[in-house]
Amino acid sequence: MPDTFTPNLNLCKPAAGSIDWDTKINGNFDLIDPLESRVAALEALHGGEVPGFWVMAPGSTWADFLTTYTSAGSGDTIMLPNETIIQTSAKQIDKSITILGHPGGLSNLKAVSDLSLSGSGQQLFIYTGALPALKVRLSGFTIEHDRSTVTRISAVNYGGYIDYLDISFMTFKNITSDVSHHYSNPDPSGVAQTKNVNFRYNAVQEWYESVMLTYAGSIDGLYVIGNNCVTTAPHPNTAVSRPYGVDIGLEYDTSTSNTIVSNVIIAGNTFDASGAPGASMANSLGIALSQSGTTGGISYRNVVAQNNIIKGFYYNMRLVNMNNIGGPIGSHIYFMDNKLSSGLSHNIHIQPFDGGGTPGYGSPNDLVVVTGNDVTASETDVFEDFSNASALTYFKSKNNYHT
Repeated sequence: MPDTFTPNLNLCKPAAGSIDWDTKINGNFDLIDPLESRVAALEALHGGEVPGFWVMAPGSTWADFLTTYTSAGSGDTIMLPNETIIQTSAKQIDKSITILGHPGGLSNLKAVSDLSLSGSGQQLFIYTGALPALKVRLSGFTIEHDRSTVTRISAVNYGGYIDYLDISFMTFKNITSDVSHHYSNPDPSGVAQTKNVNFRYNAVQEWYESVMLTYAGSIDGLYVIGNNCVTTAPHPNTAVSRPYGVDIGLEYDTSTSNTIVSNVIIAGNTFDASGAPGASMANSLGIALSQSGTTGGISYRNVVAQNNIIKGFYYNMRLVNMNNIGGPIGSHIYFMDNKLSSGLSHNIHIQPFDGGGTPGYGSPNDLVVVTGNDVTASETDVFEDFSNASALTYFKSKNNYHT
């Protein structure tokens, strides 16, 4: 009988009567021994523990997910089953973890009722209020709401101490509030607790409020890249905000002097509201930077919106109420090479220090650049008001206007 070999490491299994057993067994040892260095490298990468991989069985329920999450260690991966799980409670993600969809492509967390956590309607809440900061990845599955039974909840809220968050290759269906929503307790120093947030290559098939909203607290590193987002209707309750694409808008702040949103790239996305009835879309926003209700100053440091397709919103691109904290860096905002059409009020609206802005507020280092945009409208469609801007460099050039 000939020797046989193991399927993974090709270890020799000497047959009865085989000669040169010593050579064959020693060869096996030589194959096994180098694996220790690979295990050590994994342990070093994951804080001394090799991450676990948890595969949920077919027929798993939301209770099974909660059990699996509790059992999983920091840095582990959970793979959802290739089917829909009805989510029956909101869940805080408070440890570093990866949640993946099944390669079969049918993994789905579906809400059929209003879910709430910490007084907010939401499905998943990625948050910790203390170090160590989280590293979380959500990828390859669907989050869905049944709009016949769900009134208003967000899909993914996040904030607090986050070192890395990746939401990628997801599908969001019929979301009844925000797809993703940032909230951190404002820090008077302006230092960001939340860092390196990636929302990329996702499909958003109907949403009511925002695809991406920054609501409170500083954030450093926000990358909204390559998403395809389509909405055809606002929330049926007219008191609810109309649809926004990306709103880098600080709406809530208490007793803090500095909020800094820095290193933001919004690129290669499609935000399409052109199928929604125009009469119902007043004050809807494609990409917007704004602040309201804040007591302190806001600085937008290096915010770039480039190569996006935006259509059908009340304002397709908007900068308003930028109550800057000034200082040697200032705010640097770039609207470049975007394709804008079907703006119901204005395709471009620039009013950086109006309303919530303090007259004379700002820094000589503040810079707003609007260039290379393709606008399906006349140049008169661009609204500009700098009445309260005592210190601002504004550069507008090489935009293409046509009807």
